[in-house]
Amino acid sequence: MTASKILAAAAFSLLAVAGAHADVYDNIPNFPGTSQVSRAEVSAGAYTAARSADPYREGATASMQPSRTSTVDRASVREQAVAAAHAKNQTVQASSYVNSRAPSSL
Repeated sequence: MTASKILAAAAFSLLAVAGAHADVYDNIPNFPGTSQVSRAEVSAGAYTAARSADPYREGATASMQPSRTSTVDRASVREQAVAAAHAKNQTVQASSYVNSRAPSSL
């Protein structure tokens, strides 16, 4: 190898070594490596937490009451929906057409 290649490799390795360092985080507390809680206590706490209500679920802190159930049966709602879907001019609006005029055939 030539001297220039050796010199370039040495310079590159020095740059890599100088650039590789860990950041120091000042605001993160040092936690002890050992726990003061026994394994059984941790297991019991995990069991309780897994079976309790999720405090982060949707509406956990909301004061809304659950919606009431409908008094109309499913079959009549379906009949109304089918009738509305088959209605002749269900989506016709004057503003949907050129110069805001609906076709006279509808």
